[in-house]
Amino acid sequence: MGEERFNVFTGCPHAQTATIVLRGGSEQFIEESHRSVHDALCIVKRGLMGRQVVAGGGAIEMDVSKALRDYALTISGKQQHIVNAFAKALEVVPKQLCENAGFDPTNVLQQLRKVIRSNKGGRVERCREHFGPCLSLVQTKQFI
Repeated sequence: MGEERFNVFTGCPHAQTATIVLRGGSEQFIEESHRSVHDALCIVKRGLMGRQVVAGGGAIEMDVSKALRDYALTISGKQQHIVNAFAKALEVVPKQLCENAGFDPTNVLQQLRKVIRSNKGGRVERCREHFGPCLSLVQTKQFI
C-alpha cells in the first residue's frame, strides 16, 4: 500500500490474532474508521463476555407497537388516536434500520408484522428465525 512494504500471511489455521488495515483519503476519515472498528469490536467483546444480548433490529419496537395497537382497540376517543400514533412512531426504528442496511423497508416491515402477529409467545425469537441475518435478532440467555 502506498510506498510501504507489508508481509501478508494467509492460511494460518492456529492464528490467534488478526490485523485490520485502514486506508483513506484524509486523516479525519481514518480516525472515524478507527473509531467505528473499535466500537464494533467492543460490542463483539461484550457479547462474548456477557453471554446475554437484547433483541435488536427493531424487534422490540415492533412488538411494543403491536401491543399498543391491540390496546388502542380497547379504548376510544382521542386516546385511541394518540396510542396509535405512538405505535406508528415506534415503527420508524426498524424502518430506518432497513433503509440504512439497503433493504426494502416496506417488504421487511410487512414480513416482520406478519411474523409478530402469527406468534403469540416468543415473538422476538420467532422473528430471529425468519430474519436472523437481516435483523440480527436474538432473545436467548446464551449468545453462543
